[in-house]
Amino acid sequence: MEQLTGRLKAVTHREIAVVFVCALGAYLLRVRQSYDLKPAWRLDVELDHYHNRRYAQEWEKIPPPIITDIESDGQNEVVMATHHGKLQILRVPMKQPGSLILPYIELLNEVSLISGDNDSGTRRHPVAMATGYLDAYQSMIQVRQQVIIVLTSDWTVLCFDHHLQLLWETQLMNIQQDRYYIRDVAMTVVSHKLKSDDRGVIIIGASIGDKFHRVTTLKHEHKKKQEVKDPLKDDFDDLVDEDEEPPVDVNHFSTFALNGLDGSIRWHHLPGDFNEQRTMDQEMFKAHHFKLALRKGLRHEGELTWNHYTQAVLANLPHRWQGRQDTKVSLARFIRDKTTKDDNEETATMATSKLHINSSE
Repeated sequence: MEQLTGRLKAVTHREIAVVFVCALGAYLLRVRQSYDLKPAWRLDVELDHYHNRRYAQEWEKIPPPIITDIESDGQNEVVMATHHGKLQILRVPMKQPGSLILPYIELLNEVSLISGDNDSGTRRHPVAMATGYLDAYQSMIQVRQQVIIVLTSDWTVLCFDHHLQLLWETQLMNIQQDRYYIRDVAMTVVSHKLKSDDRGVIIIGASIGDKFHRVTTLKHEHKKKQEVKDPLKDDFDDLVDEDEEPPVDVNHFSTFALNGLDGSIRWHHLPGDFNEQRTMDQEMFKAHHFKLALRKGLRHEGELTWNHYTQAVLANLPHRWQGRQDTKVSLARFIRDKTTKDDNEETATMATSKLHINSSE
């Protein structure tokens, strides 16, 4: 006992202060909120509809499910598109306490993406999906239901209400689905009106890919290359002559704006809509990357290079793109940079709301 009392008397005030500071730091830096991920429901996935019976190729992928409150009743639903050309609204089941059995997700409603005007079920493969409000927010007591927008592989846009009733459908363009597919795509639903009698607007952006285009790695070798035959391509050789120029521009990211009321096209940006003009080297950014499919010095008539809006572009960074799932459409405000005193008065009135698109293009 006397030995313990002697050790306590040997403790200095500095050592006590160090222990107190360490305890205070451990308290302030503690983990206040922790998360534990546990499975809540299950859903069977079939692989038989894939061409290789193992995984989905780029043109066989479907959009990821969307978890949102469609009916504005305070309960989240799961909106899912299937490989069989159907749109479903699912509800997360309540797991019984203490039960080790993982319940299946509950199906609330289901509708086919094939309308009465189209009897080709295999052509209505869902590519992209989005939800949002077409009516503007007015008050806290307002009850707004979301709409569901689905883009299919044949460039058809379908709009459903919260009961999965088809409101309208619009075909944006015609492509040869045996060879071309929708590669990068993004959609968004906003309550802005382009015209006074509109009901919101749907912005759609997408690019076209070639099913028979192979991405190869550049390497230096002196061996003679051996041709690898593709059975799908051999079947298509009788229909398409590879020496001919493809009828569509696979490097162009096309955009559309649709009226949320009836699906009518308000504006679009397609290949050939604008004349191209040459830009002088000193007026453009010198960097060039072959992976982005850029053509140096070419831009659409009336367009300005991005360095005129440097501050606005930096405000929307960081930007990260790794795959198709990273392509998105968002609204952003772009104001031209004030570079000189002569431009101050002119650029002060150029504040506009423009479309901001993140994509591989």
